[in-house]
Amino acid sequence: MPDPDWLPDLIIFDGDWHQYIEDIHNRFVEDFSRSHVMYNGCRVTAPRDPETDGKGKTFWHCVSEGHNEDERVPELNRCSRIAWIRSIIENSHHEQVEVWTNKRGNQKRHLLWFLEEFLVVLGEGKGYFVLITAYLTDKDHSKRKFRKERDAYNQNG
Repeated sequence: MPDPDWLPDLIIFDGDWHQYIEDIHNRFVEDFSRSHVMYNGCRVTAPRDPETDGKGKTFWHCVSEGHNEDERVPELNRCSRIAWIRSIIENSHHEQVEVWTNKRGNQKRHLLWFLEEFLVVLGEGKGYFVLITAYLTDKDHSKRKFRKERDAYNQNG
């Protein structure tokens, strides 16, 4: 299935890592700090604290992977899709994006899954949403887990 018109192109790594990180960070800041992203009629925030190398926590979480927050490693597939995050949030009503909720601890989360390929996770606040992370779901076990969770949600509402 071809990508929808509302989905931005990937931002491809050109060999200069420093410039690439600056470029995708600038895009992220443009999308989440200099303008308002809305979901379900509420603003979506992207927390900056703590910052590393002048870039906020949420940015790093969206472009890197790893279980230990202090040892996360940038991942090119996540980096290249940084512009997808805002578009998926703003186009979550399209059939290509499946949406359901779950709970992690005390927080209700909204999961926006684009074509079973890329997942955006939003935490629900009081009158706003918080971007938690976004990542490629390219591993079979991840897809099975999310399908099971989504299907259970759709059955039980």
